[in-house]
Amino acid sequence: EPGGRPRILIGPAFKEMKAAFELRRMEVVPGRWVKEFTVKVFLRVPAGVDAARVEGLKTAMGRGVNWFYNQGYRLFSGDQLHVRVEFVGSSAEATVNVDLHRDGELSSQHSFGLGDIDTTLAHEIGHTLGLYDAFSFSALFQHVREDAVHRGRGGRVLGPVRSKQVSGRGLMSDGMYRPDARLVPREAWLLERAVLAGSAVVESGQPASLVRDTTYAMLHGETAPVPSLYERADSDDINAIITLANEGHRASFEQLTQAASGDVGARQALVELAGTGQVHALAALVRIGDVASHPELGDRTAIDALAGLALHAHQVAKSLLRELAAEGHLRALVAAAGLGSAPARTALEDIAANGDVTALVDLAAAGELEAARALAVTGNVEGLRLFAPAVHHALSPLVSRVHAEPLASQARSVAHQSVMREAVRVV
Repeated sequence: EPGGRPRILIGPAFKEMKAAFELRRMEVVPGRWVKEFTVKVFLRVPAGVDAARVEGLKTAMGRGVNWFYNQGYRLFSGDQLHVRVEFVGSSAEATVNVDLHRDGELSSQHSFGLGDIDTTLAHEIGHTLGLYDAFSFSALFQHVREDAVHRGRGGRVLGPVRSKQVSGRGLMSDGMYRPDARLVPREAWLLERAVLAGSAVVESGQPASLVRDTTYAMLHGETAPVPSLYERADSDDINAIITLANEGHRASFEQLTQAASGDVGARQALVELAGTGQVHALAALVRIGDVASHPELGDRTAIDALAGLALHAHQVAKSLLRELAAEGHLRALVAAAGLGSAPARTALEDIAANGDVTALVDLAAAGELEAARALAVTGNVEGLRLFAPAVHHALSPLVSRVHAEPLASQARSVAHQSVMREAVRVV
């Protein structure tokens, strides 16, 4: 599925992945060195494939690489990490050759799908950079007994035999689709370890090009450094912030989100970023209370666009929707409930029974069935009318009798809700 968990190959089909990249080390400003890993990808595109979808895959790759690798991380050596992915025109130019498979198939290092999201593509490029899967998946030990355990000094049981060490939010782990997933320190250490272990090797077996220690003077001569985009963003330059956010810089994205709460231009920049497929931008719009429909989102609201992606198996969108629901965003609760989330339904029912139902009634009137359902099962007559008109009509005599009881208004309201709740449950 698009955005689904990458494929794990085991048994006779398993083939050890190979690192295949070019490496350069550059002094970008005096005293600051960057190790730049470049992966050159040749896509084997079948005849008849929509060129626009191929371009969409390339865009998603760039977004994923920037979001996960290019955040100014320091490697163990002290150098800054930077990763580039270039799509080349022939197999001879490539460090890795990749097939394009049909929609619905799972992806691997050597096979991408046109529906792959940025996280999946960044994960698969991780293999080409020398990273291994760290899924909590016992089948990677192919001949292990079911009760096998790791033991420490003195025979103390450390835990069951499973796959390699797992970080809960690492790019190569089970948590890769979490909203807070990132390249964790262990993964950055492994990237540099692949370099120290020997020259990078392309699939043909030939050494990859390795350029050592290109100094600032070699790059720029005697030209003095000018303020970088990052320095300008640190000084609250909104144009620099928008540029870096569009490139996937997380800190600048957070700055843009904060600015969007009160700045119309920043909010529009966030909408445009969401329109490119950046799901974190959709969640950010929900968090700042944006409920407008936008042409950039197909004339939908941010929460509707996010829910639509979640419905179509976009794993990060699902995670973000669950996170927003847990934070108490009403529209996110309704959307999550519509996708079958039991906690979200319970939360909606609690709001319907004990909270201010005005917003829920408005959502129900706008056609949100989960809002109407929550109101109906807690005895709200208007919610019942919207959720199940026929049932509401059948119960109308009961409603009239409850209203006719000579009780104080507050007591009548409580009695009314209690009777309706039980009646609806029976129905």
